Order: sequence, then C-alpha cells, then structure tokens
Amino acid sequence: MKTERSQRGFTLVEMLVAFAIMAISLVAISSGLIGSGNANETALLALEAQSRLVEIGTTVPLEPSGVERRLDPDGRWTFRTVPVTGFFGGDGSVPLYEVQLTGRGESGRMFTLRSYRVGFDGGS
Repeated sequence: MKTERSQRGFTLVEMLVAFAIMAISLVAISSGLIGSGNANETALLALEAQSRLVEIGTTVPLEPSGVERRLDPDGRWTFRTVPVTGFFGGDGSVPLYEVQLTGRGESGRMFTLRSYRVGFDGGS
C-alpha cells in the first residue's frame, strides 16, 4: 500500500520564476522613477529659464554684443544677445535681437532657451 505525502511549499522552479518576475518589476519601477526625476528637473529648468528670460531687456540691459554674459553670480545662467539681420526689410529701423539663455541644473544638465527681443532707442 502506497502512502501519499502531501506537498508543502514551492518547488525550486516556482521560486526562480517568482524572483525573476520580481526583478523585472523592480527594474521597470526604478527606471520609471529615474525618468520622472529628469522630467521634474527639466520642467523646473524651463520655468526658471522663462523667468530669467523676462529679466533680459527689463532689469538686465539688452546689449547686442554677441558675448556670453552671466545672469547670476554663481554662473548657472548665462546669456548671449546677437542682432538679427534682415528683419523688417533690413533697413535697421527696428532692431531685432536673438537672446540665447543657457542654464545648468543641479545634476549638471544643460538647458538652452532661445527667444527674440525687439530693441527700441538704446536697445532696451
């Protein structure tokens, strides 16, 4: 007469499959969290860049030198103002400037925003 043993627990194959599923899930979750951190930093940099861009031509004079200048003491934000030729028929009555604003995030990531400003009497 045979006696049947009741099985308790999981087999080795079942445990390996469970660990593999958990590892894949953890990788997917962690990569999603890392990606959202980059998105947050990019969004914050974009907001700060828009705010800094308003300063150029209002509190910071609009000087079309083409030379990179610092916008803040620690040098995280720099900008360059370049005159655009050929605007309004190229007669020069209304000068147009391209403003290139470059910022550096906390992770070292660079962010560049370009805009155009119209200069009036004295370039402001």
